[in-house]
Amino acid sequence: MGRRTPADRLSDARSGLEYAHIRADQCRLGSKTSKKLAVGLAMVVLAAFVLAACSGEDAPPPAPAAMGEDVRGATWGASVLEVVRGDAALEILTEANSFNEPPADGHEYVLVRLRGHNLSREDTFGNMWEADFKVTGNENVLYFFYARPSLVEPTPDFDFYLFPGGSGEGYMAFQVRVEDTGLMLRHEPFAIFGDEDIRYLALEDGAGVTAPAEPLAAATDVGVELDSPAPLGTTIINGLFEITVLEVVRGDDALAMAIEANQFNNEPDEGMEFVQVRIRVRNVGTEDAPLDVDGFSFNTVGDRGEIWDVPPIVYPLPELDTDLFPGGSFEGWVTFQARAGEGSLVLIYEEFFSFSDDNTRYLALE
Repeated sequence: MGRRTPADRLSDARSGLEYAHIRADQCRLGSKTSKKLAVGLAMVVLAAFVLAACSGEDAPPPAPAAMGEDVRGATWGASVLEVVRGDAALEILTEANSFNEPPADGHEYVLVRLRGHNLSREDTFGNMWEADFKVTGNENVLYFFYARPSLVEPTPDFDFYLFPGGSGEGYMAFQVRVEDTGLMLRHEPFAIFGDEDIRYLALEDGAGVTAPAEPLAAATDVGVELDSPAPLGTTIINGLFEITVLEVVRGDDALAMAIEANQFNNEPDEGMEFVQVRIRVRNVGTEDAPLDVDGFSFNTVGDRGEIWDVPPIVYPLPELDTDLFPGGSFEGWVTFQARAGEGSLVLIYEEFFSFSDDNTRYLALE
């Protein structure tokens, strides 16, 4: 299987900036954990990720540690103490807070009790929390904790400031597909540059992901040119993903979706309207590392020729924000804006931090 390239590493930079954007949004709503991040710090993190992106290659990820086994990176260690999923996990979460929402259709919660250790030799404390972890399984999708409904986790939740030698235990919750099996945790310390500290911890029997030896689909020339975008509903295939536009909502209905997603979302700029787009993506490559795709992977352009970025708001759920191993697929919403009544809208996919437009594609939104 292939190894991560500098372009793959540069995608990590965007992940850091995106995540800080989400945390900044939450900060306006008074979330307890969001106060740890500020946008200024995020830009420093972003710059450091970019520098790290240009360093050497990594070995393929090792097999996950067994349940209860302690894994150790350069600065942090962790071990899984307990795993509960499905109805039992929902029952525990409901007992923790009666206002906790049920999972989305076709999904269930996975509740993990974890022990973490600070292995650093530096004479200062560090933070270990749920943002350092993702869950993946046989569906080859990485699940983030912030891509689930807002939850109050059982006490103690996994969120610690630890001096070297210190340890803590707590709960974290993820939302996964019901059919996903062979789950494992990916420990990826936030704002730690490079991949040498990434570790995997099994949550179930048969944990792991397998990359195919050959690409799952060959790139086509559908949607290669802006003046000939892929028709609405047609799947494009580049060297990374299959991408399909499943649904488009604009105008008053799109605004209503934005307000429902978050009552504090701003309205569109004057003379503009929201365009909500539901997109399906599938990783068709062979790399053994995940590829990320989200709203920042796309822009829109209309008959006036002006390119529009995504607005800084909270998207409807499920939000298109995912990392996918080869074969993994995901559907989610992205909110765009365009001039009110603007016609011939086209969705643009561009590979982030790429020096080539080989993977750029255009998809009609009407």
